[in-house]
Amino acid sequence: MNAPLCLPPPVGEAGSLAVSGLSVTLGTRRVLSGISLTAGPGEMIGLIGPNGAGKSTLLRAVCRLVEPEAGEIRVGGLPLRALSRRALARAVAYLEQGQSLHWPLSVEEVVALGRLPHGGRVGALDPEGAADVEAAMARAGCTEYRARPLDTLSGGEKARVMLARVLATAAPVMLVDEPVASLDPYHQLRMMELLRDEARSGRLVVCVLHDLALAARFCDRLVLLAGGRLVASGPAGRVLAPARLEAAFGVETLQGARDGEAWVLPWRRADAGPPSPAETTATL
Repeated sequence: MNAPLCLPPPVGEAGSLAVSGLSVTLGTRRVLSGISLTAGPGEMIGLIGPNGAGKSTLLRAVCRLVEPEAGEIRVGGLPLRALSRRALARAVAYLEQGQSLHWPLSVEEVVALGRLPHGGRVGALDPEGAADVEAAMARAGCTEYRARPLDTLSGGEKARVMLARVLATAAPVMLVDEPVASLDPYHQLRMMELLRDEARSGRLVVCVLHDLALAARFCDRLVLLAGGRLVASGPAGRVLAPARLEAAFGVETLQGARDGEAWVLPWRRADAGPPSPAETTATL
């Protein structure tokens, strides 16, 4: 596996994220209520929770794609509102769930879009930008089809290209939303290994996951959201307690460890069925 992209030495609190009392309402629905969490460089944080828990909305709020009604977000020690759009794009790279493009661009051109926050044009990258694009394609495993139009690729190939675009930004904070959703088991593991390597190189990686086994194995800490609230945070062994998972997801699980790493397998639906958001937060 290729080495992680080289990052500049951290300056101040670069690579840190602090969310305090965050609440978001979309339309008439309160999606997040009083969320507070902190994370720093070198960590890989897994956001887990049932559908509609607010995981994707939390990432979008950090990227200033939704406006919170209360609370504060700090990136690199600075309030989000103090950062220009370009400065935020250099500090935080975001891989949206199911993201794709409808422009007739080649793979290499798509990956080069990740350099736009640093200035210049896609077709006229400086040597540093060109090197980052090359390294990102190699890391994500899409160099061999660099000249192909994006719309000729399979779903899994497109997912790797979109990851390469995020890597090319070389941002100290990476937010990735369900990065393994369209990948086969081999490439799911490869993706998670890659993200963990990026965290070990000094980035902060925050990853939304539905696969509890991958979350348990690869993430340093897990954050469980349910009903728009943060109901548990910490090491996998604590957050993934069977009773807590049954309350949050409405499933019974099998759990164990191999080679010192935890695993968890959803086994069967609980007799009571999936809880409502209100029932989930009340139970947890």
